[in-house]
Amino acid sequence: MAKVELGSSYSNFLQEKGIQRAYNFIVNFHNMSVGTSRGTVSIDKFQIPGHGGTPVRTIRPAHVKNITLPSYQFKSEGHNFGPFLRAIPVLEKQPLSINMELEEDDEHTIGYFIQYLQNQVMNEYGVYRPVWSNDNRKKLKIVIQIFKPDGTKVVDYAYYNCYLQTVSETTYDYTSNNAISNTLAFNADYYSTKYYNKPPAPTPIPLNK
Repeated sequence: MAKVELGSSYSNFLQEKGIQRAYNFIVNFHNMSVGTSRGTVSIDKFQIPGHGGTPVRTIRPAHVKNITLPSYQFKSEGHNFGPFLRAIPVLEKQPLSINMELEEDDEHTIGYFIQYLQNQVMNEYGVYRPVWSNDNRKKLKIVIQIFKPDGTKVVDYAYYNCYLQTVSETTYDYTSNNAISNTLAFNADYYSTKYYNKPPAPTPIPLNK
């Protein structure tokens, strides 16, 4: 077999090649209050208020095992422009669905978190309360931060107006020593991105080498 001389182009490729590892992320939860007295938006760390003597619980990044991030989806529609047919993108009218797995701690924080979110729609007495029925109700904001291996922040994804959609079943088992976890699905209205330390443009590789 003939030896292929890749030369400097291949060396440049190796130097500039980088991968994003799936575990270089953290997830933060925030309360987003949209009905303040001054009409401003206030955002704070998500803490579950105490109830019936229970302590205040805080959802922390360490509770999140994995998360799947959605993006906007589009479909194509054909339209006539004079004698020409052109396809244009049309936004799919579906909420952004976020799926994540949360690992329970020995204080049962995730179970309390799930109950708190469910009570925003259906309380413990079976009373249904639509989310939009109370302008002062706090809504959930989920922020995912992505890092390089050296800890440098790369990008933030922020999902707004999130609400709980589905929760997986919880299994307790005397024959297992596995950690308890729940898979939660949230819907969001929209999201934003914030980039940090944008890398320089890569060096072009000559096509004739």
